[in-house]
Amino acid sequence: MNYRKNEITGTHFRSGRFYNENNHWFFSTREDFAVGPFSFKEDAEAELTIFLRHVKEGGFMTKADIQNYRQLAKSRLH
Repeated sequence: MNYRKNEITGTHFRSGRFYNENNHWFFSTREDFAVGPFSFKEDAEAELTIFLRHVKEGGFMTKADIQNYRQLAKSRLH
């Protein structure tokens, strides 16, 4: 598994990745896509964990893949 320089293991959340807008939580990707809305920050954190696992497995290759993921994440909320 590849890690960033000076990161040894684990999933690290950057505090700026989560934000609240109109009482809904979102997280942003490196590609500057917003994923959400989530009712609770914990839900956004859990979804980010799933998202990052998928990225590490090579699941996202294009911006279209991420846009499709956003729709899937939204559908899990309903």
